[in-house]
Amino acid sequence: MDKSGFLKQMRPLPPGSTGRIRVRNLTVLPLADAAVVHYWLDETEDIFEQHLKTVYVETDVYRRAGGGWKMLAAHLTVVPRDLEPIAVDSSGWQDLVGDYRLSDKTAERYRVFFRGNVLYGGSKPETARRLIPLAPLVFFLQGSIHTLVFVRDQQGAVVEVRELHKYNEVRMERVRG
Repeated sequence: MDKSGFLKQMRPLPPGSTGRIRVRNLTVLPLADAAVVHYWLDETEDIFEQHLKTVYVETDVYRRAGGGWKMLAAHLTVVPRDLEPIAVDSSGWQDLVGDYRLSDKTAERYRVFFRGNVLYGGSKPETARRLIPLAPLVFFLQGSIHTLVFVRDQQGAVVEVRELHKYNEVRMERVRG
């Protein structure tokens, strides 16, 4: 991509939005006729008075050609962060406590339990993570990119948890008894 191609793709933010990006920790690794550039981007954006903060990490590869530098590749990804908890009705959370499993062919369990008034989930208590409430039956798994959705049957019993995992659903059935 040359400079004109780069500038052609630039667009202003839509009405009601403002934003800023700060580059930090920029490093350049020169390699003969190429260079790898790596940096972090701290973005702040206001969308109709809602304040967003996002961190990205980017790596670009350039090649010296024709007296200048041409971008060969760029990789940008959002750095995950925990979602903010939402105040929800927690009166049904006791129904979520218990063991879940991926299959009856494995002994490994995913345990949901309380520490104080906070729900945690994991295969071992010492590595379990906080379940951050987003809705009464929907939780963000702290320190991850995963969301857990607890599913009730027609009688109201919690029968499974679905982990939204890499844009797929992984089902864990409730272990009874």
